[in-house]
Amino acid sequence: MPLCQSIAIATILFRTDTMTAHAQTIASRVQTTASPTETMTGRHETMAVRDPTMASRHEILAVRIPAMATVVPVRNLLP
Repeated sequence: MPLCQSIAIATILFRTDTMTAHAQTIASRVQTTASPTETMTGRHETMAVRDPTMASRHEILAVRIPAMATVVPVRNLLP
């Protein structure tokens, strides 16, 4: 399963991250793993997003991306 990330990840992070001050950092310095999951509403990609700057506190965000969302390789999004 290739690493992938939705173009909409930054928007989703701003909406779901309780530590909004770190959302920009997370969006610009993410490490992701994606795996398909079947749900009652259809196929989704479950993505665990970890901010390397918070690794010592094990801060992990799990976001669900609809399978229809456009995905691009992580290497195209990271600076």
